[in-house]
Amino acid sequence: MKPLERNSVKNIERLPNSEGRFNYLRLDKNEHLDMVSGHFLGEYKKLLTPEIISIYPEVMDIKRAIANYAGISRDLIVLSHGSDASIKQVFEVFAREKSDVVLLKPTYAMYGIYATIAGANIKWIDCDDRFIVDEKRFIDAIDKKVSIVAVPNPNSPTGSEFSRGFLLKCLKKCQRSGVLLLIDEAYFPFSKTTMVRYVEKEENLVVTRTFSKAFGLGGCRAGFMAVSPNLIRPVQKARPMYEINALSALAIKVCMQNSAEAGRYAKRVREGRDYIVKACRELGLTPYPTNTNFINIRLPEKFNAGKLEDFGKMNGVLFKGKLGAGCFKNCIRITLGPKRHMVKFTGLLKLFIKDNDER
Repeated sequence: MKPLERNSVKNIERLPNSEGRFNYLRLDKNEHLDMVSGHFLGEYKKLLTPEIISIYPEVMDIKRAIANYAGISRDLIVLSHGSDASIKQVFEVFAREKSDVVLLKPTYAMYGIYATIAGANIKWIDCDDRFIVDEKRFIDAIDKKVSIVAVPNPNSPTGSEFSRGFLLKCLKKCQRSGVLLLIDEAYFPFSKTTMVRYVEKEENLVVTRTFSKAFGLGGCRAGFMAVSPNLIRPVQKARPMYEINALSALAIKVCMQNSAEAGRYAKRVREGRDYIVKACRELGLTPYPTNTNFINIRLPEKFNAGKLEDFGKMNGVLFKGKLGAGCFKNCIRITLGPKRHMVKFTGLLKLFIKDNDER
């Protein structure tokens, strides 16, 4: 039988989502380690009514709250089920068939998948073994054959961060070339570098954000994008009938009522990061700079990152250690969190090193 899928979908390979993660210290998916507070749950339950569950969602108040939080016009905000859904919508609208899309390598996997489905060609810009990108080469790759330039800032999974000056250079080159610049700020406010304030006055710019990381709404799948005025109409044409479900919208509303909590959590994560960086250096490991809620750590050759991942799981801690070769050779990646979680992980590291040094 002739396959029904489009040719652009045929060769895409996807890994299944991992499950069975309850009752572990979960350092494998860059989630909020403290989860939502009892205060959040109390406020959520107080506002949740049968009517909210039964009628289609109304979101103007949510957009108004986000606009006040982000400092942009409500009319330029589009809600989504996570920044991943925002990114998908951008590619659906702007990734032209047989055009080029400029992406970092490695980067968030869904950019490449959405570009491939759209029938676009990908211009990969590699990072080196310290996760650094040649910025001139990146900007030089932008030309009139390109439809989208996607820059997660900071980049995932490397943690490397671009300056606002570099992003503005990218934007100017995109504007001259008729190209859309997509900046994914999933790790705001762990990183305080943001381009949101440029959305209203600049053309060809989309900034996406999620409520999964600093706000702790990973299970709700909630996010938004801020869209330049010249792009908002085509983006709105491709939105779902309802941008977001009512339960996720309510979760955003509660978060916006106490939006400062995200900044406080980010501060606790930075304290945890500083602790783990110091501990790793004392143990002879190489931690890489990051302004996210995750960190890459390279092990000496005498240790095996994959075995460390297995050791962690046996001891109730999940993280990434089987990252392959290339720039991640013998690296582990862990989610960062408040210091008490990092103390527990450091104890695991010390035990693994002791066991392997004695063999």
